[in-house]
Amino acid sequence: MEHLSKFTALPWRDKLLMFPVAGGIFLSRLLLSTLPYKTVLAIHAASTQVFRRRLGHFPEQSTYTDRIVRLVKGVGRRVLGKKPCLPQALVTQWFLNRNGIDANLRIGVTKDRSGAFLAHAWVESEGDIVIGGRLSQYRYAKMDALSQG
Repeated sequence: MEHLSKFTALPWRDKLLMFPVAGGIFLSRLLLSTLPYKTVLAIHAASTQVFRRRLGHFPEQSTYTDRIVRLVKGVGRRVLGKKPCLPQALVTQWFLNRNGIDANLRIGVTKDRSGAFLAHAWVESEGDIVIGGRLSQYRYAKMDALSQG
């Protein structure tokens, strides 16, 4: 019931955006679990170009970016469970790029204290990390060959 009350309290633009954001998260998770990563990136890039449009009804780029990030985090938290960073980063980048906002997917790696390999994804736009943790660029070594953009 709490989710329904949060949804009804959203502005109408956020309500309209929530459904494509949720669809994008489900689709990205499905693609990542069934296809090779490079294939997913190719589909991601091609679909961004096919569905590219102008920012039109949003007053500023930062307002739209904040809105998308808030919705991606909110939906992602409820449906992705563990390891949500890559689907969230892909969806965030897709919505921003599709609307003419420069956003780059970054993948980084590190090892934890026990020596286990860890990977993380985030999105940078206009020199800032918009999703994936503000300190990601310092905690993880960027893997440029795996990143898009």
